Amino acid sequence: MLADGPGFRRLGTAPVHTGVAPTQVAVGDLDGDGRAEIGVSNMNSGTVSVAHLGRDSRVAIAETVRVGRLPKGIAAGDLNGDGKADLVVANNGDNDVAIVLTR
Repeated sequence: MLADGPGFRRLGTAPVHTGVAPTQVAVGDLDGDGRAEIGVSNMNSGTVSVAHLGRDSRVAIAETVRVGRLPKGIAAGDLNGDGKADLVVANNGDNDVAIVLTR
């Protein structure tokens, strides 16, 4: 939902379909264009889906990345200092953390 003056409005492209069992989201500028993207951990798919909000306010999944078994927690932050947010994903099934650096 986008802020629209005093309230919110639902995007015409919502809902955005992700992998199986989306559990958590992280928001950050993953491509360095000055606009935030949405990373979604898909627990039963073993993936993270990245959604982009276009200038026309349309949301679409731009990429899906395999990260490990049962990914649950996800956070965004610039880990390598390149000015773009990266993703860190906690994989419950592997007892590890996947780091996804953006290009």
